[in-house]
Amino acid sequence: MDKYGYSPLYVASQRRHTDIVKLLLERNPNVDLCDKDGYSPLLWASTKGHTDIVKLLLEKNPNVDLCRHDGCSPLYMASTKGHTDIVKLLLERNPNVDICNKDGYSPLYMAIYKGHTDIVKLLLERNPNVDLCDKDGYSPLLWASTKGHTDIVKLLLERNPNVDLCNNEGCSPLLQASTIGHTEIVKLLLERNPNVDLCDMNGYSPLLWASTIGHTEIVKLLLERNPNVVQ
Repeated sequence: MDKYGYSPLYVASQRRHTDIVKLLLERNPNVDLCDKDGYSPLLWASTKGHTDIVKLLLEKNPNVDLCRHDGCSPLYMASTKGHTDIVKLLLERNPNVDICNKDGYSPLYMAIYKGHTDIVKLLLERNPNVDLCDKDGYSPLLWASTKGHTDIVKLLLERNPNVDLCNNEGCSPLLQASTIGHTEIVKLLLERNPNVDLCDMNGYSPLLWASTIGHTEIVKLLLERNPNVVQ
């Protein structure tokens, strides 16, 4: 290794020199050897989308939950970058799907944030904690509702999350969708009987936000649930 902790296998994996990776693996090197930032060969290959190298490394039974220093695992990086095939390969090794980085972001959280629906489906098959929140109190459902990812909201609701789970500012999924104007998501959330009078830290309810911004259709939907109109 050099002063940065770069081993031959590490560099070959990072630069996608597949034939060299094969040659090196024949010598049974330490596949979990990391650089000074905590990057293992598998973590780099998963980040870069080097599917062929990920396959080779997995044959040597590496630690699939080995994270870099900020807590990002191979599954986290593959989920973030949208590398669906690599996510599939990693999930076959039964990684911890709820492992979070220092900010509380899980693989599921990042797949939702980036809108990678196929990866969200794969992760949900492994029964992750769908109410796992980041440091700001954002749950997967809250992020999906905020970003307007209707298909992902549908997938999450099938897992019976807490629809009233709020972030640190008191914003619920319904409040966020009502504020931004995601009408279809509001409809989906209302089917789960959320608290329509749940207010943010400033005392704004979903109805007050929708009325303030002018989302007429959402106001109609909320009024059908008999909210507190003087709140």
